[in-house]
Amino acid sequence: LNGSHEDFPPETLATLYPTHAAYVAAVREAVGHNLKAGYILKADADATIAAADTSRVGLFEVPRQR
Repeated sequence: LNGSHEDFPPETLATLYPTHAAYVAAVREAVGHNLKAGYILKADADATIAAADTSRVGLFEVPRQR
């Protein structure tokens, strides 16, 4: 498979995931659905959740532009 991505800017991440707990919860929900549907393996689900747990998403407030 080939593909690409662009990271969200910090302002978008702060809007989508105002706290780290909100981000981890969203990842857990998506991973749970994908695991149940058979799209990913348990080991990959666990690794994805572990990466979310140790990520910095939602840990810092992004200054708003005036």
